[in-house]
Amino acid sequence: GTNNVGNTNNNTFVGRLAGNQNITGTDNTFTGYTAGNFNNFGSLNTFTGYRAGLFNNTGNNNSCFGADSCLHNTTGIQNVCIGDAACFRNNTGSANTYVGFSAAFTNGGNINNNTFMGWQSGFNNSASNNVFYGYQAGFNNTSGTRNTYLGYQAGLNGTTGGISLNQGNTSVGWQAGLDNILGAGDTFVGHSAGRHATNTFGGNTFVGNLAGGLIANTGMFNNFFGYYSGAGNTTGENNAFYGTASGWDFNAGHGNTTGSRNTYLGVGAGSHTSIDRTGTDNIFVGYNAGRSENDVTNSIEIGNTGPASTGSNTILIGLQNSH
Repeated sequence: GTNNVGNTNNNTFVGRLAGNQNITGTDNTFTGYTAGNFNNFGSLNTFTGYRAGLFNNTGNNNSCFGADSCLHNTTGIQNVCIGDAACFRNNTGSANTYVGFSAAFTNGGNINNNTFMGWQSGFNNSASNNVFYGYQAGFNNTSGTRNTYLGYQAGLNGTTGGISLNQGNTSVGWQAGLDNILGAGDTFVGHSAGRHATNTFGGNTFVGNLAGGLIANTGMFNNFFGYYSGAGNTTGENNAFYGTASGWDFNAGHGNTTGSRNTYLGVGAGSHTSIDRTGTDNIFVGYNAGRSENDVTNSIEIGNTGPASTGSNTILIGLQNSH
């Protein structure tokens, strides 16, 4: 604080060149080599660590802990950054909370109201109003807003935003929504749920480990509930699958891929045993119901392990081979 004018103004500067350029800033605590060095007028800041808050000028009420944390902050206010290089490039953004090594590292400009916690969480973020918790959660998010990613690499590759893209998504679980790029209003909950949902454009709800997440999936407005439910869906839309492996077969590696407007309810319902399913507008209810059907349409099948395929436009009720 060698250039501090008048009096100390309730400032505490500890370290070589800490608060060196302070002029009228008050109630600041700068600890570490060049911490808050260029602060001229900012007040009520706490910068602790090597070069912490180095370029802060008029920003107020910031708390930055860690080497190079808040390094480029100039006018941003009410930020909390904890960890080496946390919010490294933030300059005018305000009301953010970044916790973790390099959290929000490239975050620059007027980016506000984010909460990122985890190693490199939100590393490339340049958007506001997001919540990312976990190792590299939301790592590549650039302009997507109003997203919530919770878990290891949750929402890792979400990138673009715009008028309605990559906004309002919720991904919870290990790599949940990993490749979601253009989705809007998607909800993925579970280990790898929606992991490879890419250009979905939104409206999906996948709940369960690997639900809708095994292969590249661009379908919209699907509801998959259960372990492996809809795991093989690729472009099918407006489907509702409820139950473990509904719309998917573990052993054969097949299931609903491009079929749309189907409703499967029950463990293994609609899980074809040999080829990929492409049928539409079907209702299968029961354990392995509709298991023998493939490209049929407008069929209703109710019962455990239904009969062999009987074609489209049919109604089957009862156990296997009875209708």
